[in-house]
Amino acid sequence: MRFRNISNWEDPTRDSLLLYFAQRLDELTFEYTLDSYRSPTLNAPFLIGECLKAISSHETRGLPASSVLHILDETEERLRDNVVVKALLSIRLENYLSFNRDDLNSIKSRLRVLRQELEPRTYALKCFQLIKHRIGTSEKRQIDFLASEMVTTLQNLKVSAFHINSTVREFFFGTRTISGAEDLDDFFREVFPHHHTFKICLTIETPLHHLKPQILSVFDITLSDKLPDEFKKQAGRGALSKRSAAANYLLVEKVSAPDRYSAIEVAKKRIRRVHDLFGLFHHKEAFRISEHASAIQTCCSGVTSTVKTSVNRMHFVSDNKPEQAAVKVDHLIRNLNLPKGSDKNKFFQILDFHGLSIKTSDIENQLLNLWTCLETLVPAKPSNSIISNVASGALPFIGLRYFRRLFETVTFDIVRWDRRALGKILHKVDNIDELDLVEKVFYLTCVTNNEAHLAELFAKLQNFELLRYRLYSLHQIFTSTSRTVAALERHQRRVEWQLHRIYRTRNSIIHSGNVPPFTANLVANAHDYFDQIFALSCEFCSGTNGFSTYTDCFEYTGWLFDQYRDDLKNASGPSVDTVNKILWKKLRAPDKADFFRQVEVDS
Repeated sequence: MRFRNISNWEDPTRDSLLLYFAQRLDELTFEYTLDSYRSPTLNAPFLIGECLKAISSHETRGLPASSVLHILDETEERLRDNVVVKALLSIRLENYLSFNRDDLNSIKSRLRVLRQELEPRTYALKCFQLIKHRIGTSEKRQIDFLASEMVTTLQNLKVSAFHINSTVREFFFGTRTISGAEDLDDFFREVFPHHHTFKICLTIETPLHHLKPQILSVFDITLSDKLPDEFKKQAGRGALSKRSAAANYLLVEKVSAPDRYSAIEVAKKRIRRVHDLFGLFHHKEAFRISEHASAIQTCCSGVTSTVKTSVNRMHFVSDNKPEQAAVKVDHLIRNLNLPKGSDKNKFFQILDFHGLSIKTSDIENQLLNLWTCLETLVPAKPSNSIISNVASGALPFIGLRYFRRLFETVTFDIVRWDRRALGKILHKVDNIDELDLVEKVFYLTCVTNNEAHLAELFAKLQNFELLRYRLYSLHQIFTSTSRTVAALERHQRRVEWQLHRIYRTRNSIIHSGNVPPFTANLVANAHDYFDQIFALSCEFCSGTNGFSTYTDCFEYTGWLFDQYRDDLKNASGPSVDTVNKILWKKLRAPDKADFFRQVEVDS
């Protein structure tokens, strides 16, 4: 999260809930946000549709009914205590939720009626209405829920997260004066999924000039060495300048999309399809498009804008600078046991699949390769299905580091906001000299006798409503053992549901050619899960006491996570002694350098 300029706000203190809403929207739609703070991939209206599709697949293709029950569990959780659902339903929710899980026909009938009551566009409008009503009268927890529901609904209605995010920044943190909640109507109008038509122009190096224009016209594509007149103004700004003599201008017309970012994705898919068709008979040349394209909204505004074309979802994870990456590779090669043992081929195969997913920009291939990474990484158990095997193997790795990742993220946010202010407050906290910075922030946030110091930090945050509420929420979770355990179990359950969704989407792509609109979000999640599991497995398989096979590593991690969960349940609360039990990290094994100093011999 980042604190953005609010000099355009008339009274940010009076409109603190509106400011929180704007800051949270910025975080929800920022591509590098931690998965725990992104909006859910699906919410109630779309889970119902996914569940009905799973029932249909069970009936027509004989797929297991277990996938239906997984989606049904998630659907029930998303429906309960949902103020948007409650406001839209004309029949009490309890009547819908009395499912007979042994009778799929009965479940299907209930879900079909429920789908009509929770029609997605109506659901989005109800979110808008409730947000505007509750901005002045509610609390941040409810605003947080409504903001998240709004973003999930819009994205599944094919509104680009980039469009929402850029609109948030321009509207709330730009030059426009923000007077209060009455400004929300204009904002909602900007992000609602209206039906727009676009023309897209970009430069391309391609063998398609060999095709007859009539063939390209089937795809509403025109190829020319001259720039269309309507785009010449943008070309003057350098957006459409030719990079080489081999480049041509490509015009894609009749692109229907809610916003210019989504329009670019539709246009790229159309270009890729005609190249794939051409590639059936010509295999040697690929195509290369410009980094930016120009889009004209032809249906109403006529506004021309420049949009980036090269968006790779594989990049939306924490990364290292080249120098840091080189150091980590050196450490990995010198210490890792896997490349020397019986899992050598598996280790390098995993690297190959990960490399393939980075090299392609097609989300379908990215997801397929990432799932293959996960399936190869997790040792197979003959008695388990593929998905249950991957889920049961992956969850302990993800759960062990969940709480530490939360505090690594919030520590980074505080340091970026004001490192000096944090240092001054931590200097007043007793008994933390032996802790690392992340653990110190945890101790400050969650140990009850530090509440005066935490209140001082809250006061310094002033109009940074999002960061203050994040710290308050973490304080509420970790000052109670039962809430701490519940938070971990909730996270693990949702990760398991997401792994099942990734697997279902993988199967959908392979068996029916269907790519759901939420696939891009699944790529980010799948990559994040893989990185977590791969990194921790490498830790456990390094050094003289490290494992040399994935089988031993995964068995150990499963047992370790069970112990970690038991320790959380039995903990008396956060303290200096329990910090490392809550924020798990691998214990450092003793090294002979700890005992035997190198003796310098004089020559």
